[in-house]
Amino acid sequence: MRLFILALPVTLAACVASQPMVSDYNGHMVKVVSHPYALGDKYKQSPIYTVAKETCGKEAVYQGVRQINEYQGEHVFLCR
Repeated sequence: MRLFILALPVTLAACVASQPMVSDYNGHMVKVVSHPYALGDKYKQSPIYTVAKETCGKEAVYQGVRQINEYQGEHVFLCR
């Protein structure tokens, strides 16, 4: 029973979706780590775009995604 109680928080933590996080910013380009799937034409509806736009402080234009591992991708935006 004690093992079940210890394992429950770890199991539940794996179910929580991670928030998009800025991995690199140089003033002209921002990289945001999240899922490894391309955002497509409607990228402005994504929370990844919201993080990129807040980081740029102005318009962010989606360029693509680079897969980091099986579960993460680095989305690249140009700041305009």
